[in-house]
Amino acid sequence: MLTIILIIMTFSLGFIAGSYIRELIFERQDWHLFKWDKTILGYRPIKTGSTLFRNDKVIMALFFDEDAIPEEGIYSNDLK
Repeated sequence: MLTIILIIMTFSLGFIAGSYIRELIFERQDWHLFKWDKTILGYRPIKTGSTLFRNDKVIMALFFDEDAIPEEGIYSNDLK
C-alpha cells in the first residue's frame, strides 16, 4: 500500500514539474501566427479577430534575437 502511495506522489510531482517547465520553455515564447496569402505568394501575420477556415495554410513561428547568434558560427567545413 505504501508503494502505491509513493508511486502516485512521484507521478504527481513529475507531472506538476513538467507542466511548470513546459510553461517556462514553450508558452512564454514570442509566438506569432502567419497565414498564406495567394496574392503575394507568401505568409502574412494574422491579425487579432481574423477568421481562419479549415483549408487555410497557417504557420506558427517563433521570433528570436539575431544578435544571440555568434559571429563566428559553426560551418560545415569545421565539422570535418
